[in-house]
Formats: sequence, C-alpha cells, structure tokens
Amino acid sequence: MPAHQALVRKISRSQILSDYEIAFVNASGLPMRFQPVGDEASQALPLQNHHAENPFCALLSRTQEGCKMCMAVDQKLIHPAAPQARTELCIAGLADTAVPVMIKGRLAGYLRTGQVALEAPQKKQFTKLARTLVEWGLNTDLKQIEEAWFHSKVLTPAQYEAFIQLLKVFAKHIGLAAEHFPTEAVDTEPPVILKAR
Repeated sequence: MPAHQALVRKISRSQILSDYEIAFVNASGLPMRFQPVGDEASQALPLQNHHAENPFCALLSRTQEGCKMCMAVDQKLIHPAAPQARTELCIAGLADTAVPVMIKGRLAGYLRTGQVALEAPQKKQFTKLARTLVEWGLNTDLKQIEEAWFHSKVLTPAQYEAFIQLLKVFAKHIGLAAEHFPTEAVDTEPPVILKAR
C-alpha cells in the first residue's frame, strides 16, 4: 500500500479525528465526517446515517429521486484537481460543505458537514420545494417531509462560516499530525527499530 494511502487510512482511524468530530458535533449540532479521497463510491452520501443527520435529509435520501439530488450536490463539492473549501446549497436550501485535508501537499480527503438552513424555513419555500419533489415523482409522505424540513437546524451565515473556519483549522491540524503518523512500512519493522525511532 503506498505511503499516502496508508496515512489516509490512519487519519480515518485516528483518535484526533474522533475527538474533533465529537467536539464539532457537540458545539454545532451539525453532522461531521471525514471522507477519504477515492472513497466517494463507498460513501456516496458521507453524512448519511450520522447520529446528527438532518431528519429531512435522512428521509429524502431514502428515495431514489432524493438520493440523486443529494449526490448531485455532493459531486459539486469535491474537486480533487483544485481542492478548496466549498459550500453548496441543495434544492431544499440547505447548505453542505467540504473542507479539504492535505498531507504534504496531497489531498487526503474532506471534512464534511452541513444539512443546515442559513435562514428560517418559510411556508412558501416548502410549497415550491414540494411541487418540485412531486414533479420528480417523489414517492413518500409529503407531510412527514414538510415537518422534517421545518425542523432543520438553522444558523446565520456568519455562524455557519465560523464553524467552517473551525473545520479549516481542524483540517490543517489533522494534515500536520498525519505527517508524523508512522506509515505501514514503518509499522512492519522489527520492534527494536520501532523503539529506536
């Protein structure tokens, strides 16, 4: 396994990432996960089934049409050729964000968060959204979807940007810490060599 992939795997399993996720979720009320680069296929919707997942997003992603909508937004967020923090709004007006984690100048993955409204939901907005969902052939209980949408977490744009800034700091710290993780090659060395290191 190449050293970079080994480091990406170690980030995914690291205590520092786990600590950051717990702190971020407790402070913001938003879901947060690390999405390793190249793992897009196995984790198409990185915030799906997170304990802090927006109930509206959870309901919508269970339908084929809703899943397609969420995946379209997801693809806009991930640009390995020019990794930078990006925020996109979905058709429901909820913001999602991807913050790149770099190790020695190479993309390791993204810290993902979002599923948040940046203004209080309005009845007329849901009427328009519901019409679109019906046109797409959404086959689910619209009343349940409406109730979940109105219970979306709401932050001001300034509050959300502050949480994104925290993720940028987390991403830099994780990237720097990962540079000091032993690689797989080092892990397989004799104990005497490991101790010397």
